[in-house]
Amino acid sequence: MDDFLVTAVCRRTARLLAPDLPGVMTPTVWCGLADHHVAFGGTFSLGLATYYALLHDLCGSILKAGFGKIVLVNGHAGNIAALATIAGELTRELDAPIATATYFMVAAREIAGLLEDQGGLMHACEAETSMMMAEAPERRCCMDQGYGRSCPSPVRGQAMRTEIGRPSSSIRLRAWTATATSVVRCSSVRERSPSPITCLNLPMAASTCARFV
Repeated sequence: MDDFLVTAVCRRTARLLAPDLPGVMTPTVWCGLADHHVAFGGTFSLGLATYYALLHDLCGSILKAGFGKIVLVNGHAGNIAALATIAGELTRELDAPIATATYFMVAAREIAGLLEDQGGLMHACEAETSMMMAEAPERRCCMDQGYGRSCPSPVRGQAMRTEIGRPSSSIRLRAWTATATSVVRCSSVRERSPSPITCLNLPMAASTCARFV
């Protein structure tokens, strides 16, 4: 979902900016830093060195094509800390202004003002569900049955939240197997299937979308 939503945000933003600030929106880089999700089956993740090298080469290619400024628009919380450093390093190494922005942090106040049941964007929450229904109503499937909420944690004995800035990544798959009331156990792909499966369209895929000016 991360890659789909950040792409939609960039597309809509580019349309609004186009009359005054022409630019090119590149295809979304769908994979990033998601080691904290690997315990849940079907997750792909890049190492920091690989992620840096990928963005370095992509930005370098765009600059060689004649573009002068780059904005890396991020849609995955796991990329935030790394991108803050990477953008500075790329600016120095490639001798070009390269900035980064995480859309749900840039628009945090506006997002909070629209929500009824929560203070910020979470996974499969009121915000993400609403965005999906607005951008791709044909994909609504069972979205109208509700969105994710906090659930009891067998590790901490308190509500486990996934609000941005308060990740619950320390609660790995083995923790979910503990006995507790109203806890849903998350199974890995290996447990679900007798044969290896490669899933290319992941709801937890880390994403970074770049817009070049």
